[in-house]
Amino acid sequence: MVFNEMSDNQRRIFIDTAQLYEAFMAAYHKSRAYRGGMHWKKAKGREYLFRSRDRYGYGKSLGPRSPATENILQEFRKNKRQIKERLERLKNRLKEQARFCKAAMIQRVPKVAAATLRLLDQQKLFDRNVLIVGTNALYAYEAAAGAYVDTSITATEDLDILSDVRSRLTLVADSNIDQSGLLDILRKADKSFELSGPRTYRAINRDGYMVDLIKSEPKQILKQERTQMGGPGDLKAAEIKNLNWLISSPKIY
Repeated sequence: MVFNEMSDNQRRIFIDTAQLYEAFMAAYHKSRAYRGGMHWKKAKGREYLFRSRDRYGYGKSLGPRSPATENILQEFRKNKRQIKERLERLKNRLKEQARFCKAAMIQRVPKVAAATLRLLDQQKLFDRNVLIVGTNALYAYEAAAGAYVDTSITATEDLDILSDVRSRLTLVADSNIDQSGLLDILRKADKSFELSGPRTYRAINRDGYMVDLIKSEPKQILKQERTQMGGPGDLKAAEIKNLNWLISSPKIY
């Protein structure tokens, strides 16, 4: 196996990019608290401050109009505007930083895989029970070691996702996902993703890039475990023997 160490310039750009991405994700998750909106709603001749949570208008009343609720509305709008502006600035900086990464030749992860990983991260699935295994996991080891492996080892046209079903997986869904599961997340990365015929554990896009969902086979033969992250139309994990050791092994984030 051939290893090529990162140059000092590559390390600097990598560290700057990682820190910028962490700042963006922190702002993104903070912005989730400001989803929906806040407005006055009339009922029985009085105005109430209403907090809507989604596009369907679901929410709750925060009380009748008063100096206190007026201040709540003002603070909400100010904070929402500020976090939106911060997200936009960070997003633009990430786009600019991506050009530096490309110039320094450290853009190792395939485009579709990178987009999928970002979406999984936004849904906080890596904090729960989803792992990336197979050759794509080598990119995490490269980052940790500060060295690149030979491209022939990482050359692959698929992404393997291992789901840990020892605890129930619940998607942190927003109005754009509707709790459809992994397939919907993939389609946000690439709209052409579809289930691969009878192989319901696999999704494939128009360019032939595949995403497989796998899980460890139950220890008890007759025991049935959850195999889907979303509803009936989502990917159904393929069960593979002897994967418990991988689920329990130390992780690289």
